[in-house]
Amino acid sequence: MLKWVNYSVEKAKALSVNISVDVFHSTIGRYLTKAIRAVVLADLALKHLDFLEKNIAKGDLEIRNEVKFPVFPVGEIKGFGFHKAPSGALSHWTVIENGKINNV
Repeated sequence: MLKWVNYSVEKAKALSVNISVDVFHSTIGRYLTKAIRAVVLADLALKHLDFLEKNIAKGDLEIRNEVKFPVFPVGEIKGFGFHKAPSGALSHWTVIENGKINNV
């Protein structure tokens, strides 16, 4: 990721915009970091595509694992997930009681 931060700063300097890494603590910095995140994820997608191609070349043609219905333990289960969304933090919370979602 650091290579993309440096790349962004160098591109801005090439446009005669004198910036440094300190600019990332600003509004323009938030936009730069969103763009950098997009390119980092694109790099990761290409890496995963390469892994997929190598697996197929080795003869791994499985497209899915056969999964029956999930089995939940008896009682109450709580779970959560969160990530950074373009609009800010996004979180999901759930409670499963005896195999059924309870917090609808």
